[in-house]
Amino acid sequence: MSTYSSNLRIELISNGTQAGTWGDTTNNNLAYVLDSSIAGYQTVSVTAASQALTYTSGPTATASANQAVYAMLRFTTTTGAAFAVYAPPASKAYVVWNNSGHAMTIYNSTVIGNTTAAGTGITIANGDKV
Repeated sequence: MSTYSSNLRIELISNGTQAGTWGDTTNNNLAYVLDSSIAGYQTVSVTAASQALTYTSGPTATASANQAVYAMLRFTTTTGAAFAVYAPPASKAYVVWNNSGHAMTIYNSTVIGNTTAAGTGITIANGDKV
């Protein structure tokens, strides 16, 4: 049975398991988690006033299902107003580009997938890259 690392949710293979298939898991961890977290770029379309970044356990080829892993995030919106984004409560650095036409505030959430802030957020003006 696999477990997952606390920050990037990398699949950690239990000793003696996945005989003959562990290479697939390792390659997926490298391609869809580690590579994305170091050099990956993802556009996030915000559709609500408060929206959590998606975050899954283990690797996935579906980028929109694991937004929080990516190193660089470009935000757009259809809300027509300022909005808030919530990152998982894990240690992770991001390059953030607010390309939405509105101010955004990014927070750490209290729980993965939650829109409850765990502290003060950082407001990013439209057009800024931080």
